[in-house]
Amino acid sequence: MNEEAVQAPRRILIVEDDASMRKQLSVIFSRYGNAIELHWAENAGEALSAIEAAGSHFDALVLDLMMPYGSAREKLPGGDPLELDTGLHVLDYVRRAAPIGALPLWVAVITARSGLAVARRATELLAGSGTLYLKPFDTFRFEDDVMNAIGVRSLVPAELLDDSITHVTEERL
Repeated sequence: MNEEAVQAPRRILIVEDDASMRKQLSVIFSRYGNAIELHWAENAGEALSAIEAAGSHFDALVLDLMMPYGSAREKLPGGDPLELDTGLHVLDYVRRAAPIGALPLWVAVITARSGLAVARRATELLAGSGTLYLKPFDTFRFEDDVMNAIGVRSLVPAELLDDSITHVTEERL
């Protein structure tokens, strides 16, 4: 019996308000079967509820930068009135105020916003334990990064990992 067969599934919380992106992420992760357990949130309120739930620990958090607040408005003060940077507020909350056992080990922030200030702030909040992916991003690299971060063998063939496609890391800012 191999190690992955006896290991508890790795838990990933995916916070994404766009249905087509949720479908794409579902397809990406569906190949891993029982090795991972996906949890979904469509807005900041659902994300915070999942993170705060008793006994909830996530090995990874995949977080859209631009999404609605939902029921989280009171927990995430000072946000963009246009709700464009809500993901940053969720990430800040996770890093500062989430119950210790609920903290994800690794975070992927996904965004179409490519402003330097947003990228720097997200990278500061990631604090070396995650990656910022600018849309459109290399889904093979994304999948490989997430699986390696949570200790699940990636199913992406090495020849599909194209290092010429940029994903923002702390070293590049």
